[in-house]
Amino acid sequence: MTKIFVHATIIAAIVFVLAIVVPFILQWIDQASSVSISKKPEAAIALYTAFLALFTFALVIVSASQIYFLIRAERIANTTAQAAQKSAEVAKQTLIAADRAWIRIDRIEFANPGLFINNNGASGSVSFKITNIGKGPATNITLHAWLFAQKNGSPFAYEMQKQKCDEIRGQPLWAGFTLFPEDSFPNSIGISAWSSGVNINRIDMEE
Repeated sequence: MTKIFVHATIIAAIVFVLAIVVPFILQWIDQASSVSISKKPEAAIALYTAFLALFTFALVIVSASQIYFLIRAERIANTTAQAAQKSAEVAKQTLIAADRAWIRIDRIEFANPGLFINNNGASGSVSFKITNIGKGPATNITLHAWLFAQKNGSPFAYEMQKQKCDEIRGQPLWAGFTLFPEDSFPNSIGISAWSSGVNINRIDMEE
């Protein structure tokens, strides 16, 4: 829009100046051939006026060009500022990611004696081993495990995991444990194994 405005201004200035200058030049040429000596000053004034109009036209062109380049420089400055802001945001997020805690799952499996199935359903215990491989302490850690049967029309395992985790995230924080950088759980609390009981009833297992 700004570029169109600048071009329209230049065209209007050209038309305006030509409308003034051309008649003066034609009039001066017509008079110069037939003017008497006594009217030479008037012819000179007419020529001077024509050149003054040309000079004004040149000033209009220069001014319009300056406006265009100023607008372009402002756009470049805005683009550069936005790029710098995005770079600063990326650097901030990178710094946060580099200094935060990162939990690695080293082991997740059924604890002995494994999964027990009977007429009432299935049950067992799931053992975990996790390590904080980040640079900051991980706080309010809670471990959860669920047992469910994959049936026709039922959600997939990753969908159930997301649903359960979203429910937990929506609850107020309660007494979780803290894991410092390079520490592993459950070794961090002085034991070699830790497990969480899981179960599913017969109805939920059946088709």
